[in-house]
Amino acid sequence: MKHTARVMVPRESGCIISTASVAGVMGGLGPHSYTASKHALVRLTKNTACELGRKIWKGWIWVYLKGVEEVEKMEEIVRDVANLKGATLTT
Repeated sequence: MKHTARVMVPRESGCIISTASVAGVMGGLGPHSYTASKHALVRLTKNTACELGRKIWKGWIWVYLKGVEEVEKMEEIVRDVANLKGATLTT
């Protein structure tokens, strides 16, 4: 993430994709060390998103609370205020 961000910031574009596990968001699905490492990756990814995209964390909380039908509206808002411009990732 550190090295990718160094390229993304000057370009104002880019994507970072992190692969973790459901064990990163739920307990009891694996050994302590596995769960801790996956949780760390999930939280590091969220923290990096906060640093690289202004207000993105606030936006995702709002989307979570309002529901999935608001995602497109929130994506438009985030695109307008984000530091990094470009592609919007979707599943």
